[in-house]
Amino acid sequence: MAFDRHDTMLPGLKAAVSLITKQFFCMEISAAGTVNLCDAATDKVVGILQNKPVAGEACEIPLSGIVKGIAAGVIAVGAWVGTDAAGKLVAKTTDKDYVYGQALEAAGADGDIIAVLIRPHYLAV
Repeated sequence: MAFDRHDTMLPGLKAAVSLITKQFFCMEISAAGTVNLCDAATDKVVGILQNKPVAGEACEIPLSGIVKGIAAGVIAVGAWVGTDAAGKLVAKTTDKDYVYGQALEAAGADGDIIAVLIRPHYLAV
């Protein structure tokens, strides 16, 4: 069962398009003050969307803490995670991959929602 614990949201970010169906997906900056779904495995994740905004509405993207995120497949507890080309979380193991955080729960299949500790950095292996 996924859990979360966060306080501060990134201020001033709005949905570039309707993101009603993208709660718990990885977001990237799309233009000044707007975010959109990550659409490449190399994207730098600004955060994981916690609400369901329509275009122009405020996005709830925590700045720190623990967030809920949607997995693209199997992820082990403790794995470094980032985005795939569909905005879902995947384990990152390649040198210089951008990492958004660390999995606090395991995912067993595509669509599982897991807790992720926010710890953005580049992976060095």
